[in-house]
Amino acid sequence: MQSKLSYKQDDIKLINDFTEGMFNKNIKKAKVYIKTPQQAPQGAKIGRGKHGGLYYETEERRHFTEEVSGIEQHVKETMRFSDAEENSAQELINKYIPIAKNEFKRILSLAVGSASYRVKNKYSLLEKMQRKNYKSFDEVKDILGMRIEVNNVDEVYNTVKKLERIYGNKIIKREDAISNPRGIYRSYHLDIQYAPGIYGELQIRTPLMDKVANASHVLLYKNHINVDEVVKTNIEETLKVYSEIAVNHAKISDLKMLPKTKEMLRPFGL
Repeated sequence: MQSKLSYKQDDIKLINDFTEGMFNKNIKKAKVYIKTPQQAPQGAKIGRGKHGGLYYETEERRHFTEEVSGIEQHVKETMRFSDAEENSAQELINKYIPIAKNEFKRILSLAVGSASYRVKNKYSLLEKMQRKNYKSFDEVKDILGMRIEVNNVDEVYNTVKKLERIYGNKIIKREDAISNPRGIYRSYHLDIQYAPGIYGELQIRTPLMDKVANASHVLLYKNHINVDEVVKTNIEETLKVYSEIAVNHAKISDLKMLPKTKEMLRPFGL
């Protein structure tokens, strides 16, 4: 299996200590959870988490902290929430923390691949409430997000079956974006109601699907890159081929990358 930190700027797979439900920016090392020591990069420090599971440590959290800080700054400068709304959001997040930890233990016990989780902070939650014009916190189904990475497509579907046995009628929505992709994006999603008013999204994908998802998010959809349209089009076409490779519908030889495209995809492990 490939290294679980398969590119340098991944803000999702970095497992952090969620102390009292807050992103602790003083933590310099992030934890990437793995099933066996062989999954860690050579020379990485391996430990065992207090909530179960092996992990290795990494310093690579710059993109993660930039994402969180950007959300916080945007909310503080442009959104207007009452103290009551902020307090309600934080109270809800605090309810999620123990549930997130317990459910993460269950995911690790499946021994299906590497896994990670995150809980939105109050700024991210309130920003989404306003952006989506939601009237109730119940409308936000991804306050708790978990991700499982497995080796191949067959393992994705086997993992889904295991999760269905665990969660049963707690699964309120399924989306197979592998067989029915959203453009470039491929993954399998389960929306789960863990408890009354407590929801989460669980994603199952392969490492290549994950790389493509994050590269397309940063380079195409966030639109933060300053390149000419030829290169941008080539990036999109290249990621489409990688997406097809992920499900064995294309081969590496089908890739036709411009030098600038190779340079921009390299940080994502592509």
